[in-house]
Amino acid sequence: MNELLKEITELFLFTIITGCGIAVINKIITFLNEEIDNLQKTKTFIEHEKLNQYIDYAQQAITTAVTSVSQTYVDSLKKSGQFDKTAANNAKRQAIEIAEKLINDNSKIAIETIFGDFEEYINNKIEAVIKSEK
Repeated sequence: MNELLKEITELFLFTIITGCGIAVINKIITFLNEEIDNLQKTKTFIEHEKLNQYIDYAQQAITTAVTSVSQTYVDSLKKSGQFDKTAANNAKRQAIEIAEKLINDNSKIAIETIFGDFEEYINNKIEAVIKSEK
């Protein structure tokens, strides 16, 4: 009888310890998965913030390029009455060249990652800046 009681007690304790161990392990795994998810969200947010910073930098470079060409080239031609379609195309080409020099590689990669074609992006942004300055 003592032997039977001892075996029952051992089996009972083994079952409780094993069950509790499994529950604790499940809680630990759940906690770790949640922490990993949070870290991934934070990393994604940081990556998006960096992309936004690079794109902001590119937009500032484009605005600077358009303003520079406008002040040095366009304004003088307009004052002398020589600003025509050819001059406008030359001004845009100059703004593109300046913008491409000002935009760093990280910004270019960010633009290509989000918008696709870098050249098309610059052209469209230059047009938008020109229209907003009119």
